[in-house]
Amino acid sequence: MQKIFLKLPIILLLLLLSNELMSQSMDTLRVMTYNLLNYRNNTITGCSNTNNNPTTKEGGLNTIISHVLPDILVCNEIGTSDPAASFRISQNALNQNGRNYYQFTTMQKGQRQIINGSSTGNMIYWDSRKLELYDNDFIEFDPFNRALVRVIDHYTLYYKDPNLSVHADTTFLHIFIAHLKAGNTTSDQNERDWATNAVMAYLDSNNIDGNILLGGDLNLYRSNENAYQNMLNYSLSSLRFYDPINVPGSWTNNSPYAIVHTQSTRTTGGCGATGGLDDRFDFILASDEIMNGTDSVQYISGSYEAVGQDGQHFNAAVSSGTNNSAPTAVIQALEAVSDHLPVIMDLEIRLPATTSIKKVKQHSNYIFNNPIEDFLSVSFKDDKQVRTVQLIDMSGRILLEKQAENKGRIKLDCSDFKRGVYFLKVVENHNTYSIQKLIKI
Repeated sequence: MQKIFLKLPIILLLLLLSNELMSQSMDTLRVMTYNLLNYRNNTITGCSNTNNNPTTKEGGLNTIISHVLPDILVCNEIGTSDPAASFRISQNALNQNGRNYYQFTTMQKGQRQIINGSSTGNMIYWDSRKLELYDNDFIEFDPFNRALVRVIDHYTLYYKDPNLSVHADTTFLHIFIAHLKAGNTTSDQNERDWATNAVMAYLDSNNIDGNILLGGDLNLYRSNENAYQNMLNYSLSSLRFYDPINVPGSWTNNSPYAIVHTQSTRTTGGCGATGGLDDRFDFILASDEIMNGTDSVQYISGSYEAVGQDGQHFNAAVSSGTNNSAPTAVIQALEAVSDHLPVIMDLEIRLPATTSIKKVKQHSNYIFNNPIEDFLSVSFKDDKQVRTVQLIDMSGRILLEKQAENKGRIKLDCSDFKRGVYFLKVVENHNTYSIQKLIKI
């Protein structure tokens, strides 16, 4: 059906929008990504129980978590040979010092990783007081059916708004966790290229949009690498990722970019990279909706940082000399736990307040489901008075329109529409009409 622009009374739209804005309250979420350097995995040459002791790492991670207090933590390089590894992080590092609210889920593995006996995987942890897991999936192949070196995890969380049952305006967050191929050869770069192409194709084919983050150890050396450009300049502009700090360039071993370097925290040691901080390998990228706050979640400007990075430790250990970017115990823990620094960013969550929320589900002459998932169903007490039913977007365009036809009920397929706010307009035979707000989840 051709979409027709509908000129709704401007005062009505302004009232609806202003009511929406006036009724909002705020909360914040801190997101953190961290490569834990072969946690509970000493199958890598040079790593042993002496220089990569899990108990030492858990104690150091506890110190870091107590300082940062992330609401979402995504991790790379958790050992797969120990089935309790993810649990041990939860119990021995996160849920310590009075914290008992971090939850996690099952580690996801692809067939290539299982066949090859991949020694590490990814994991997500979240503050269960604020968030809940809605769904999970993973990407194993690129668009040409080439198996990725490691799976890229996709977790969907939603914010546990205490008034969700009243206004039914669910705030979702899509979290992608990636650990791309290491190395600077052409082959390594191709592997990273295929992996990020796979992410973008996955978003496109699954109609995923809204609040999306991609975090992890991306092993990128420079911004002109295909893997980076695939995400920031994807052909469909609405699906592109953004780099919150926007510092393109050749990051590796380049002192002007010292403030963004995340590897290596050490100059000596047998497990992990050495040589001092000189690579920007760890990232959190965000969708346009998050950067501009168009879907209830917005990046807090200036909050993106590598924890422990003061910009004064180029080619030096993070603890070398003076580092006042964090308490001394945290700086020491950052050097002991991993050869990477964690990266954090803060998000603002905008929520409707209880004082101005109305649960609109029934009109004097019709009843409809709200929120809607795949279908909008409108039932009439007296459909002889009803002429048409219209579904309208926030700009006033008619997306769907159907005649009543005296059948007592109208059903509209909304499965292809994005999550968000819409309006139901019921037009009666005597040219009066009513408009109700709808939430598509």
